[in-house]
Amino acid sequence: MSTYIGRGAFWRQAGLWAATAVMLLFILGPILWMLDSSFQGENELLTRPSHVVPQQPTIANFDYIFTGTVPQGQNVRGTLRSRISQEAREIPAALENSAIIALVVALVNVALGALAAYTFARVKFRGKSLVFNFLLWRSLTTRSSALSACSIHTLG
Repeated sequence: MSTYIGRGAFWRQAGLWAATAVMLLFILGPILWMLDSSFQGENELLTRPSHVVPQQPTIANFDYIFTGTVPQGQNVRGTLRSRISQEAREIPAALENSAIIALVVALVNVALGALAAYTFARVKFRGKSLVFNFLLWRSLTTRSSALSACSIHTLG
């Protein structure tokens, strides 16, 4: 038994694969460029024409973000100083605050969600299906409603 694909079906499949490749390029291209740029030093980033592959790869940018230690080439004062702004120097503290808040919010959500799930699973009460369906409807529509409201505000 052979699997023969007709000429029309072949071109349709080829077109779908080509469209998929173009979409992947548009989606992953900026992410790959950002990842590539993160391994380049400041001077290498500012050279023209830019390099697709870092000539001198470095992890100093990651070291700066996670520890706050300014890379050696950027810790300069005067007229030829580095282009790191004061806001960028506050990144480590901001990352720490964001991580703490995200962790606390996640733990509270898990705790309250577990209590609510247990209640809906084990306890019988009047209007249980109405409340459950309302919560389900609210969780499914809130984000799309907010997005449509933002787009209407932007367009109108």
